Amino acid sequence: MFSFAVAFLVINHITMAESVLLMEKSNKRRTLGLPRTPNFTMAEKSLLAELVNDYRDVLENKKTDSSTSQAKDAAWKKLGDEFNAQTTNGTTRQPDQLKACWQTIKKNDKKKIADDKVQ
Repeated sequence: MFSFAVAFLVINHITMAESVLLMEKSNKRRTLGLPRTPNFTMAEKSLLAELVNDYRDVLENKKTDSSTSQAKDAAWKKLGDEFNAQTTNGTTRQPDQLKACWQTIKKNDKKKIADDKVQ
């Protein structure tokens, strides 16, 4: 008799090891004991877009070599420091949170452009 979780893994061709990694990644903040931060406000998203524009040449570089990756990590850290210095709501954002928010903003913009083309 299969459980729902095992059936999901079989249907989606995910190995148990991959599923454990997915769960660990999704529970990272909880296992570290970090509280959930509030959602990004529109003002924070606007500030993020302005700051990313300053570092666009590094952050949007398509190369994947180690020196480029190190430069991107350094740019996200510096961007995070600037972002936290300029926000006034008291919420401190980590560079990985800012990066995830920026990726979501880009994804939503691309989706909106594609939807507009269809109509």
